[in-house]
Amino acid sequence: MLAWEAGRKYGIRVNCISTGPLASRAGMAIRKGGAQGERSWIEHCIDYNMANAPLPKPLYADDAGRAALCLCSELNAAVTGTVLFCDNGMHATGLSLDLSNFEEYIDKQTGEPWDDWKPDVYLNNL
Repeated sequence: MLAWEAGRKYGIRVNCISTGPLASRAGMAIRKGGAQGERSWIEHCIDYNMANAPLPKPLYADDAGRAALCLCSELNAAVTGTVLFCDNGMHATGLSLDLSNFEEYIDKQTGEPWDDWKPDVYLNNL
Protein backbone atom coordinates (compact mmCIF):
# COMPACT_ATOMS: atom_id res chain seq x y z
CA MET A 1 0.00 0.00 0.00
CA LEU A 2 2.81 2.41 0.89
CA ALA A 3 4.59 1.69 -2.41
CA TRP A 4 1.40 2.43 -4.32
CA GLU A 5 0.69 5.69 -2.47
CA ALA A 6 4.28 6.99 -2.55
CA GLY A 7 4.65 6.00 -6.19
CA ARG A 8 1.43 7.64 -7.33
CA LYS A 9 1.71 10.78 -5.25
CA TYR A 10 5.48 11.45 -5.27
CA GLY A 11 7.03 9.09 -7.83
CA ILE A 12 9.02 7.42 -5.04
CA ARG A 13 9.93 3.73 -5.01
CA VAL A 14 9.41 1.92 -1.69
CA ASN A 15 11.20 -1.35 -0.97
CA CYS A 16 12.64 -3.04 2.08
CA ILE A 17 15.59 -5.27 2.88
CA SER A 18 15.25 -8.32 5.09
CA THR A 19 18.61 -9.44 6.41
CA GLY A 20 19.55 -12.56 8.23
CA PRO A 21 21.19 -12.40 11.67
CA LEU A 22 24.12 -9.98 11.85
CA ALA A 23 26.80 -10.03 14.52
CA SER A 24 26.36 -6.29 15.05
CA ARG A 25 26.86 -4.58 18.38
CA ALA A 26 23.08 -4.19 18.76
CA GLY A 27 22.46 -7.81 17.76
CA MET A 28 25.06 -9.14 20.18
CA ALA A 29 23.40 -7.20 23.00
CA ILE A 30 20.21 -9.28 22.72
CA ARG A 31 20.27 -11.59 25.69
CA LYS A 32 17.13 -13.47 26.61
CA GLY A 33 17.85 -13.48 30.31
CA GLY A 34 21.21 -15.19 29.83
CA ALA A 35 24.08 -14.67 32.20
CA GLN A 36 27.18 -12.74 31.23
CA GLY A 37 29.53 -14.98 29.27
CA GLU A 38 26.74 -17.17 27.85
CA ARG A 39 26.20 -17.23 24.13
CA SER A 40 23.65 -14.65 22.99
CA TRP A 41 20.47 -15.35 21.05
CA ILE A 42 22.01 -13.83 17.92
CA GLU A 43 25.02 -16.16 18.18
CA HIS A 44 22.65 -19.15 18.13
CA CYS A 45 20.87 -17.65 15.10
CA ILE A 46 24.14 -17.07 13.25
CA ASP A 47 25.25 -20.66 13.87
CA TYR A 48 21.86 -21.95 12.69
CA ASN A 49 22.06 -19.91 9.49
CA MET A 50 25.65 -20.97 8.83
CA ALA A 51 24.60 -24.63 9.17
CA ASN A 52 21.43 -24.39 7.05
CA ALA A 53 21.62 -21.51 4.52
CA PRO A 54 22.41 -22.26 0.86
CA LEU A 55 25.39 -19.88 1.11
CA PRO A 56 27.05 -20.83 4.42
CA LYS A 57 28.93 -17.63 5.17
CA PRO A 58 28.60 -14.83 7.72
CA LEU A 59 26.47 -11.77 7.02
CA TYR A 60 27.86 -8.29 7.52
CA ALA A 61 26.35 -4.82 7.57
CA ASP A 62 28.17 -4.21 4.27
CA ASP A 63 26.00 -6.92 2.69
CA ALA A 64 22.86 -5.00 3.64
CA GLY A 65 24.47 -1.78 2.42
CA ARG A 66 25.22 -3.29 -0.98
CA ALA A 67 21.63 -4.54 -1.19
CA ALA A 68 20.40 -1.00 -0.46
CA LEU A 69 22.75 0.39 -3.09
CA CYS A 70 21.33 -2.10 -5.57
CA LEU A 71 17.76 -1.00 -4.82
CA CYS A 72 18.71 2.69 -5.12
CA SER A 73 20.37 2.13 -8.50
CA GLU A 74 18.63 3.30 -11.66
CA LEU A 75 19.04 -0.29 -12.84
CA ASN A 76 16.10 -1.00 -10.52
CA ALA A 77 14.02 1.98 -11.63
CA ALA A 78 10.93 -0.20 -12.14
CA VAL A 79 11.25 -2.09 -8.85
CA THR A 80 8.93 -1.01 -6.04
CA GLY A 81 6.90 -2.69 -3.32
CA THR A 82 9.30 -5.58 -2.89
CA VAL A 83 11.28 -7.22 -0.13
CA LEU A 84 14.90 -7.95 -1.01
CA PHE A 85 16.16 -10.84 1.09
CA CYS A 86 19.81 -10.44 2.05
CA ASP A 87 20.21 -13.62 4.09
CA ASN A 88 22.43 -16.00 2.09
CA GLY A 89 19.27 -17.74 0.83
CA MET A 90 17.93 -18.71 4.24
CA HIS A 91 14.46 -17.36 3.37
CA ALA A 92 14.18 -20.03 0.67
CA THR A 93 14.68 -22.98 3.01
CA GLY A 94 12.16 -24.68 5.24
CA LEU A 95 12.56 -25.25 8.96
CA SER A 96 15.52 -27.51 9.41
CA LEU A 97 15.06 -30.57 11.57
CA ASP A 98 18.73 -30.23 12.52
CA LEU A 99 18.38 -27.85 15.42
CA SER A 100 21.66 -28.78 17.08
CA ASN A 101 22.77 -25.16 16.95
CA PHE A 102 19.86 -24.22 19.20
CA GLU A 103 19.95 -27.31 21.42
CA GLU A 104 21.82 -25.55 24.23
CA TYR A 105 19.37 -22.64 24.10
CA ILE A 106 16.19 -24.70 23.72
CA ASP A 107 17.06 -27.04 26.58
CA LYS A 108 17.07 -24.08 28.99
CA GLN A 109 13.55 -22.95 27.99
CA THR A 110 10.52 -24.16 29.92
CA GLY A 111 6.80 -23.45 30.05
CA GLU A 112 4.46 -22.42 27.26
CA PRO A 113 5.00 -22.58 24.33
CA TRP A 114 8.33 -24.37 24.73
CA ASP A 115 7.10 -27.59 26.31
CA ASP A 116 5.03 -28.52 23.24
CA TRP A 117 7.47 -27.16 20.67
CA LYS A 118 10.80 -28.79 21.47
CA PRO A 119 11.96 -30.90 18.51
CA ASP A 120 11.75 -34.27 20.27
CA VAL A 121 8.14 -33.58 21.29
CA TYR A 122 7.20 -32.19 17.86
CA LEU A 123 8.75 -35.07 15.91
CA ASN A 124 7.10 -37.70 18.13
CA ASN A 125 3.69 -36.14 17.38
CA LEU A 126 4.07 -36.37 13.57
